[in-house]
Amino acid sequence: MPPQSTQRAEAETTSPNESGYVRTRINIVNLGAIINTTENRAFIIARLGAGEYSRTLNQNRFACVRFVLQDSLKTERIIFAEGERVKGLGRIEFYLGNELMNTALIARNRSICPASWNRRGLLRKFGAPN
Repeated sequence: MPPQSTQRAEAETTSPNESGYVRTRINIVNLGAIINTTENRAFIIARLGAGEYSRTLNQNRFACVRFVLQDSLKTERIIFAEGERVKGLGRIEFYLGNELMNTALIARNRSICPASWNRRGLLRKFGAPN
């Protein structure tokens, strides 16, 4: 029987550009699928970066995550929280239980959702985290 590895996979950090945001949305969908197959809770922590001052910015970022997760069956096990401000770029951290799964770096005063989603009103009903 081969020895079991106790090493954890390194958490992915996505870039603050369109291809990074696409990868982040894929990671969010994957997290939603994992939530439905485990008893762990997911924690989604938004952190403002340097030069970002509006808490509304984090609320908009949460709205995007909630929109992508809307088809997840066990959304009551997803906890949204705002963390302390960080130096550099703002970010959203995705944890499954106490394990960091992904970190999405976000360009200053931007969201991970395409602007067209907001223009079409798709995010409006997902604005307030639970």
